[in-house]
Amino acid sequence: MRLYTLLIALLLWAGKGLAQMPPPEAPVADSTMIPNFTIVLADGRHVTKGDLDPHKPVMIVYYSPTCEHCQHFGQDLAAHIGEFKGAQIVMVTFRPLNEVKDFENICHLEHSGVYVGSEGLTWVVQHHYNITNFPFVAVYNKDWKLKGVYRNPPIHLSLLRRGLFGKTSRNVE
Repeated sequence: MRLYTLLIALLLWAGKGLAQMPPPEAPVADSTMIPNFTIVLADGRHVTKGDLDPHKPVMIVYYSPTCEHCQHFGQDLAAHIGEFKGAQIVMVTFRPLNEVKDFENICHLEHSGVYVGSEGLTWVVQHHYNITNFPFVAVYNKDWKLKGVYRNPPIHLSLLRRGLFGKTSRNVE
C-alpha cells in the first residue's frame, strides 16, 4: 500500500511538471531573406516586397518615429542620400501614419527609392528579424543576399554603403 501511494504521488508530481512546460516555439523564418512585408506610406499608398526591383540592393530600416537615435540616423541618411543612389531603402515602423509623416518632415526623406511607412500591428518585419532596439538595419546586395545586420546605434553609413554596393560589411549583431 505504501508503495502504491508513493507511485501515485510520483506520477502526480511528474504530471504537474509536464503541464507547466512551455509550448514548443514556432519555427523562425529565414532572417537572411527579405520578409514578405506590406507597409503603408504616409500618403496612403501600399508598398510590398513585390514592388521592389529584385536587381537592386535593399536596405531595411526598422525605426520608431520618436526615437532620437532613429531621427539622427534618418537626418544623416537624408544628408548623404546621393551616396545611396541605386539602392532601395525601406523604412518600417509599427507606429501610426501621423507619426510616420512627422518623421518624414523631421528627416526630409522624400526621395526616389526611399519608402517610409508603417507595418501597423502586423509585426511581420519586427518578428522576422527579432528586433528589440531601434534603429535596426539589414543590408542586402543587388542579388538580395544579406550582407550586414546592425542592431545598435550609432550605425555608420559607410558600413551600409559597403554592404549595399561592395564588399561584405561588418556584421554588428
